[in-house]
Amino acid sequence: MNWSNYENQVFKVCKLYFPDANICRDIKLDGKYSKRKRQIDILIEENVGGNIITILVDCKLYNKKIDVKSVESLIGMVEDVGADKGLMITEKGYTLGALKRAYYNPKHIELDIYSLAELQSIFHGESAIPYAGLNGVLLIAPFGWIVDSTSRDGSICMLYQRGLTIAEAAKQKELAYINFWNRKTDNFNLNDLIKFQEDYMFETLDIKKITYQESINRKDGKTLIRIADVKKYPGLEITGFIEFEEFIFFCVWFSPEILLKRNIRKIESLMKSVKLVNMEEVLQSQYVGLEEQMGKTEEVETKANIIFEQGKILSILGKYPQAYHKHHECTNLVKGHYGAMKGKIIAVLLMDLTYEKYSKLIDSFFDLGPTNPKVCQDLISIFSDYRKIPDLLAIFDEKSLEYADNPEARGNISYHSALIYVGLNDFENARTHFISAKDLFCSSKLTDNSVLKYIDTNLKTIKKIINAEKKSTRQKSTNA
Repeated sequence: MNWSNYENQVFKVCKLYFPDANICRDIKLDGKYSKRKRQIDILIEENVGGNIITILVDCKLYNKKIDVKSVESLIGMVEDVGADKGLMITEKGYTLGALKRAYYNPKHIELDIYSLAELQSIFHGESAIPYAGLNGVLLIAPFGWIVDSTSRDGSICMLYQRGLTIAEAAKQKELAYINFWNRKTDNFNLNDLIKFQEDYMFETLDIKKITYQESINRKDGKTLIRIADVKKYPGLEITGFIEFEEFIFFCVWFSPEILLKRNIRKIESLMKSVKLVNMEEVLQSQYVGLEEQMGKTEEVETKANIIFEQGKILSILGKYPQAYHKHHECTNLVKGHYGAMKGKIIAVLLMDLTYEKYSKLIDSFFDLGPTNPKVCQDLISIFSDYRKIPDLLAIFDEKSLEYADNPEARGNISYHSALIYVGLNDFENARTHFISAKDLFCSSKLTDNSVLKYIDTNLKTIKKIINAEKKSTRQKSTNA
């Protein structure tokens, strides 16, 4: 391959990755410091948030890996022509030192390095379709970042710098997560969500300041950026919102203060890249793909996991009886498959069956580990999502009687009942169940003292709340 053909390949991939940008090949720009014309292989000019962002692409058809010296040369050229970012594409890859030099340059010039093969597969490594139910988007990670599609509590997916693990990104205090707010659940618009979140933040966090600013223009949704300065946070919390018709997309980005402007540009680039997708088509395609995988394996556990994933898809598509049967098929292959057991419970709740219809299913789920807090926690999550918490409280009461000879299991149930009552602001019942849980744990062979300490902390907090409520009632009575 000659240099011209190589540059042409890179140019075509850049056109794919930056579809709305103005992209030129082989041009010359004036150097502010060198006072001479600088030759640019590819220049990308992209409108982000009303500002034109310029990216220099430097194509290196070398027979060896790019080193630190080449990166420093690109840093100098980006600075000399006043560009915002630099992108180096190499044929033979790059050294770890070169990648680190690109990320950690002290002038805050944004750089990244790819081999041509990486750039050609960029939509596989740095794009994702995060979704919740039938709400989903296609998004592309900002410059130099990746999408980690592993689902974690409170997030659909995470984003952080390419080349790092999530633990390393957390140590650097610079990472982000994506989540959705379903507008059909409570008829929230963006203003409602902002107020709801802000009230919660001021109630639970030590907030210094919250500011808002307008963001990019989208024809399909209202956008906004929030910047929160929280006292105990090592940096700022930047949140970008897009209000779609069915749901609100938001990205929470944790940033050192010194990188605020750069990271606002990144979050706006992300918000610009977000595209709504037809999740029914995506999920049906995934289902067919899983069916094809099924025909290529004889391994029982692999088959069970494929069937489990199919059950999840059917549940999202609203085909609850079929989803139940898939999860049941999975548990027939692998007894006690935890995900499939949860899936069956979700399916029967969505079919709106009575407790009598699924009581044996709950029994089997508890049998997986009546002393394991995860069992109760997952039931709370499931029943909360489908607004059947009163049903779960009744189930917990019934189970507590069934495990009369197992004080640790009863303690586990009472403890989680107390947490439910705290969430319902029923502090009298919460206190009763916390006290019961403490007594039961103390009479068992429980060795985890942290649970007892947590119960004591909750009891102290509840006592203060109850006393404050009584004082307020007395004052109202006196005034009356």
